[in-house]
Amino acid sequence: MHRKFSKKLNKIDDESIEIIKMPVILKDEDVWRVMRAKERVIFQLQTEVSKAIKEVSNFSQPKAIYKKIRIEKMDSSGIYLIDGTKICNKFASHLFQEAEEAIFIAVTIGNQIDEKISQLINYGSNIEAVIMDYVGIAASFNAFAYSLNILHDYVKSQGKEMGTCLRPGDNNWALSGQETIFKVLPAERIGVQLLESSYMKPAKSQSGIIPIGTSLKIKNDDSEPCKSCISLKCPIRNVNNSTFSS
Repeated sequence: MHRKFSKKLNKIDDESIEIIKMPVILKDEDVWRVMRAKERVIFQLQTEVSKAIKEVSNFSQPKAIYKKIRIEKMDSSGIYLIDGTKICNKFASHLFQEAEEAIFIAVTIGNQIDEKISQLINYGSNIEAVIMDYVGIAASFNAFAYSLNILHDYVKSQGKEMGTCLRPGDNNWALSGQETIFKVLPAERIGVQLLESSYMKPAKSQSGIIPIGTSLKIKNDDSEPCKSCISLKCPIRNVNNSTFSS
């Protein structure tokens, strides 16, 4: 499956929009990490978590959509792209030093899990609903990391580097930054829409902007976005990268 994606990605040009379909990759430890659970909690909830993982793996439909755009210029106020888009964020100027292009990406695992959580709450199964929510968060993080791994391999094949992903809602970018991403990406093609609150629907969705270039100043930043990210399988951080390579 990974080879199929790589072959497809090699055909894209600078301003094409591509959609990635991917498998659900989810293990018990991924959920425990998101829950920050202790051993006693793990023992008591193991059966429920395993059941929720099986359900989410069966009904989720992870997809990603992305677009790569060349950078025209940048200054202390933000990044200017050739299509007229401006990333209004001072921290972006830090991450994008010597970047040549920006990749806009949105990832979702679909809306079925939102419906399942609502159903459980309506039935009064609150514990199961909370567990399902955590499983969905873990699945969403893993889908995002899987997508980044696909892009990382593609960018490497072009002789370039991929930098740290700037994500709306992190300490260095307000959630309203989602508007910039959704102006560029037709995310409705993967069933994602931006709400007035700047949150995405389906809820288990992720988005970001990634700098790429041949001479990036910051290739693996140790700043707050990476420190606070729960996903330990992100290829940008070079942690456990082999998990998604097959």
